[in-house]
Amino acid sequence: MRSKAQDAQATLEAIGNEINALTQHTGVEAFLFAVKPDHGFNLPAQFIMTEKASHFLFVGMKKAPSDLLKELELFVVGDIESLVINHNERLTQIKGKISQEIKAGLCEITGQNMSMQYEQYMRLVADHGIIIRNWPEEVPFMNPSKIGSLYHVRILLEGLCFPDSNQRCKWDQLSEDEWKTKREEYMRALGEKDEEPAKKKKKVTKVSSDKENKPTGETNMDKKEAKERSIKKRAVVGKDNNVLLVSS
Repeated sequence: MRSKAQDAQATLEAIGNEINALTQHTGVEAFLFAVKPDHGFNLPAQFIMTEKASHFLFVGMKKAPSDLLKELELFVVGDIESLVINHNERLTQIKGKISQEIKAGLCEITGQNMSMQYEQYMRLVADHGIIIRNWPEEVPFMNPSKIGSLYHVRILLEGLCFPDSNQRCKWDQLSEDEWKTKREEYMRALGEKDEEPAKKKKKVTKVSSDKENKPTGETNMDKKEAKERSIKKRAVVGKDNNVLLVSS
């Protein structure tokens, strides 16, 4: 005789098939979350959802399905302490999981024990002919430790764990043509970077003013004429003791 957990799992699988068929036939969108009732019930937390329903959770509710599923399970089984874990701790946990997933994929595809250096990503691509595909568009490409948004790290983790391998964020091998293109892009970027210091070292030609280019004699003559004009000015004092400066 099957256990209750086995019955629950079989029923959920049947429901999932029905939802997929319903969406294909009518266009109806739906999502379903299922969690165990207590710690002793052997049923993994799981969700079933259509594409637009999943998009609604991300964009409308700003929730990753896996994160929402975990919160529901903690609430149902009564693990309130874990449910109210603070924001920074959750952010740190998700970032750690993301780093593990990315490193594991890198080591698997290269066959080497390597660490991901985001600042050297283009060099890594050019040297090994590999690339990360399907990185979420709304998430900036950077070291996960520097991402400050819980929403963004949730999306990234969800992308790394997405069931469909064609849509999953993952390391992938480049084709020969792609690899050639990436090497050329890296070499151009490297060349542009090397040109910057050279531009800064260019000497600035000093532009002399007209005054500096004048012969000494001409400068002295200008000073003499200015002095003579000053001497020609005289003060005329009227009877009302007002002073009027008159230039001749």
